[in-house]
Amino acid sequence: MATDIYEGTKRWLVKRFTKNEKASAQHVTIYGPDNKPLKNVLGRSADHIVELPTKPPKPEDR
Repeated sequence: MATDIYEGTKRWLVKRFTKNEKASAQHVTIYGPDNKPLKNVLGRSADHIVELPTKPPKPEDR
């Protein structure tokens, strides 16, 4: 189900940037039923939509 929501979010972002190329960047967090983030998506343009880590990396992993 999270994959379907993620794909739908990507489609929405593509349409948003196609409609208005000057639209600002958009960050979307998809939450699960336990209110914990499942996926973070960042869209900067129709060609630049990426999934971000849901948790910040630990200092030792940087």
